[in-house]
This record gives sequence, C-alpha cells and structure tokens, in this order.
Amino acid sequence: MLSMVVKGQVNPPLIQCVDNPSGTSDLVISWTTPVNSCGPFLSWDIYASTSETGPFNLLTSINNTATLSFTHNNALVSGASWYYYMQPVYNCPGEAVNLSPIASNNIPTTFIDGIQVNGGGVEINWTANSNGAVQGYFLTYADPSSGAPVSPYLVDVPGLNTTSFFDAVSNVNDPNLSYMLIAYDGCPTPNLSNASEPGFPLMQWVSDPANMVDRCDQIITPEWVPFVYPYASDYGFYQVVEAVVNGTDTIRDTIFNPFTPSTNLFGFEDGDLYEIRVLAIDSSGNILSSTPPLNLVT
Repeated sequence: MLSMVVKGQVNPPLIQCVDNPSGTSDLVISWTTPVNSCGPFLSWDIYASTSETGPFNLLTSINNTATLSFTHNNALVSGASWYYYMQPVYNCPGEAVNLSPIASNNIPTTFIDGIQVNGGGVEINWTANSNGAVQGYFLTYADPSSGAPVSPYLVDVPGLNTTSFFDAVSNVNDPNLSYMLIAYDGCPTPNLSNASEPGFPLMQWVSDPANMVDRCDQIITPEWVPFVYPYASDYGFYQVVEAVVNGTDTIRDTIFNPFTPSTNLFGFEDGDLYEIRVLAIDSSGNILSSTPPLNLVT
C-alpha cells in the first residue's frame, strides 16, 4: 500500500520597512516574524543588492527569532538604493522554503492601469507596487492647476496586493476629475512613493446633450474630450462608442484614431432611449478610461 507524505512550506519574515535614520548613511531593515510548524529555527538570512534584479549576496544571518530589525551600516555610502529579501533557515528537510518579497528604501511610482464610470461611481485599477515593504496606497486627486496630489487624500487603501478601488463619492461629471496613487511602506513615519504623475483623467463630454440629436436627419453626434494617456506620448489605444438602446447593449462605433473627438450614430427612431459612453481601450482590450454615461431621448 502506498503512503503519501504531505510536505509543508517554510514561511519567511516579511519586510515592513527599509528606513534611513535622519543624519546617517545607514538603512534599518525591520520585519514581522512568520509562523512555521517545523523546526528547529536556525536563522533569518538577509540578502542584499544595489540592483532589483541582483545579484544578491548574503548580508547577515540573524540567529534570534526575537530580533525584528537589522542596521545595514553606511549602506548609502555605496549606493542610493538597496534591495533586500529574507530567507528563513529551519531544520526542515524536504520542505519548500519561501523567500520574502524584495523590499527597498526607495518606493517606485505606482501606475494606474485604468479608470471607468461604473454604476454611478468610478472604478480605479492599478498594478501592485514592486516594493515588498509596501503596506497600502493613498488614492487622491490631481490638482487641476498644479498637477500635484491633493491633500488630504481621498482614501487609504490597505494591502500591497490590493489593486482596485470603487470611488462612490466623486462627481463623475467634473471636467477636472483625475486620480493619483501614492504607495506607502510600514515604517513608523511611512516612506512614500512618488505620486503617479501626471494624474490619470476620466474622459468627459464637451457638448450639450440637447445639441447632439438631429431629429430631422435622425443622427446623434456625441462629442467628447479625447483621452490622453498620461504616462507615455506614444501609447496605443482606440475608442469604442457603446450604447444601450432601449435596454439593448451594443457597440455602435470603433474609432482607431484615439484623438477623434466625435462620431455620428444613425438608425434611431423617434422615442428611442440611448445611454451612450465612450471607452478608451488598449491593444490588450483593457479599459483605460471612459466618459460618464449620457442619456438621450431621440
């Protein structure tokens, strides 16, 4: 009779903070301890590199489970950024050993992937920050005059791997509605990433809905402010005009020039109810931004 041996995993400490104490060139790495059922414990091994992609070299071994921090003396003398991960060392033959996510003293910018109006609010999506010490994100607006993040922040979204938020309080028809993200780590005074500047805008209509409907020629001409991708000038996307006509959802037009600000929709009857929105969509089919829905009676 065959027997099956279930092997476990050895969990690592999780780095919460890589901090530079004021007036020093040191970096202090602090972490939280894991729960592991196997043993005995031998050490926490800290590996370090001045490059996120390595190579990583053993910096030190911590032999006391009660130790929750280590000072990398004069680290900033030889590099502006350091990257660290921790490896748990237990006497657990045959069990998989997990490494901690890589953490750094510098938190990179967190970029928004897309925003869209959905159910009366705005759904914001982003990619998780690459710094393993990140504990969450501040979501805020971009100031329409300066482009700087508006304080106080709109919301604190906890969790490194939390990558979406539904904003139910903002005015979706605000022509200046634009969002920024700021990641923060677990230091007592959190280190903050750069805001995802410039702000990520929500598309808006530019004309009075009453002027969009030509009942004589049975044409609807929606006009909008074209979406401008904020992080790169040559980013490719296209626009889709989507309409719910008398309760049926349809794509009415696909516009491959992302800077086209209007289109003509044909084939409606008097009394049709249109709910129209325009979507900016990237080559992978991801929604980058959208207009608020526009309700028209023809």
